[in-house]
Amino acid sequence: LPAVCGMCVCVACVCCQLMFLCCRLSSTLANKSTQIEIIELCLDLLNAVVCYSSLPTDALLSFVTTLCLSLNIERVARKSLEVMLRLLGTHLGHSAIYTMCTILQERSRGQDALLLRGAVFYISMSLWGVRRVESLELSFGSVLPSVRQVPRLSIWVLCQSHCNQHAARLTVVTGGQFQFSSPNIIISHASLHVPMMSSAVASPMPSFVSSLSPSIM
Repeated sequence: LPAVCGMCVCVACVCCQLMFLCCRLSSTLANKSTQIEIIELCLDLLNAVVCYSSLPTDALLSFVTTLCLSLNIERVARKSLEVMLRLLGTHLGHSAIYTMCTILQERSRGQDALLLRGAVFYISMSLWGVRRVESLELSFGSVLPSVRQVPRLSIWVLCQSHCNQHAARLTVVTGGQFQFSSPNIIISHASLHVPMMSSAVASPMPSFVSSLSPSIM
């Protein structure tokens, strides 16, 4: 019996490592490819992992990064959204939100406007947007400080409209249900944008970037 148990553990470890490699390679390929068909296939594979297997926690960062980036590509934005919603509905949902908050706070990510834009969208959509994930039990004040870091980065103008839209929606949706310091955080978040908006010149988006239809916000 001990030998059988040992073999089962070894098999489980090997399967976990193979799944990690599969997710990592698919994510890398999707991020670097310029062919829509390849990106779609990679998203299909990542979706299958979420639906029929267990995503290794070590692969979560690359997984989330791919979904944030692919959201900006018009032809695969809807598929990226559906995969993210499934991921956020699993036991890794809170970890995924934390991962996106970490991305927003890392200055090394400051030049990747599309990644930040996707992360801001997914955080706000899942917590107070029209596609809110009920299983996520996070206070608004726990994520707003991370979102507030976006306009401090050099390319913040690309994410400006989404930060403003989502902050405005939060005030409308929650009304007087703010807890503790949340109102101050939102006011501070909004005031950070006001002086910049008058002087900022929005950089043109690449032609493949999706406009993020209001129907999914």
